[in-house]
Amino acid sequence: MNKSVIVYGPQGCGKTLNARRIAKHFGLARIEDDYTGGRVRATGTLYLTNLTRAEIDPYDMLRRAVAYADLPAAVRMHA
Repeated sequence: MNKSVIVYGPQGCGKTLNARRIAKHFGLARIEDDYTGGRVRATGTLYLTNLTRAEIDPYDMLRRAVAYADLPAAVRMHA
């Protein structure tokens, strides 16, 4: 997969801690933490955010946006 993925969830849930594992799961090469909204421009990038699904730019919802809690347990486990 070469498209970008936005992973959202509350602060402290483990997004940053498991960022490399999440990026590998989706086949992404880059990681951008603290996505604050606006258009996702780079392809092949994992964007991590504390925004809720409703706060993510509707344009970017056309891309893949996944709740951290919905990721497989093997991806969410601590490094």
